[in-house]
Amino acid sequence: MGFSPMPDCTVFRRDVANRNPELKTKPDNSLAEFSIEFKATASHDPFGTTPTPSSRTRPSPYPEDVFMSLGTGKASQVLGQMTAYAMLILGTQYRTHTFTVLIVKDIARLIRWDRGGAVVTESFPYNDQPYLLNFLFRYNHADLGKCGHDVTVRDSTDTERQDAQTTVDELKDVKRLVTVSMLQQDYVICAPCP
Repeated sequence: MGFSPMPDCTVFRRDVANRNPELKTKPDNSLAEFSIEFKATASHDPFGTTPTPSSRTRPSPYPEDVFMSLGTGKASQVLGQMTAYAMLILGTQYRTHTFTVLIVKDIARLIRWDRGGAVVTESFPYNDQPYLLNFLFRYNHADLGKCGHDVTVRDSTDTERQDAQTTVDELKDVKRLVTVSMLQQDYVICAPCP
């Protein structure tokens, strides 16, 4: 990787941070909620959009057909960074989606990532508009499913962990197990990251 796999700011749930005080000095993407990336120069915003007439032969189903002009140089590197950070969270947790907050000088964008791609908001002046504050407030009060956690997967209880490690030899030395609920059955499996 040509960059540090550590975002400028990594957000953790309070209960997770309280159980893992080492997160203050050594962030762990397998426990992260989302990331915030800060850039000082407008040219570092990879999502500059330029309205361009469509070259398609049939009409677009969308009211505005705007091609996203993905930047080159540093903007392209920023996009690569944010993609990598989102994929680290999605790849080390059972998640349906995650978010990134991109702050470039005096504007911000919210990005929702899932395994199919990303949805990016228009830029907005975060000092003048309440969108960023509203997002953070609502995220803080949302249930785990709305925050992107797969609610069919949870950390195994001590009893489930002990039963699984007693029954299945391959799980004896595994530090972190999760329980998956499917079709009214619970299955204890290895977590994607220890």
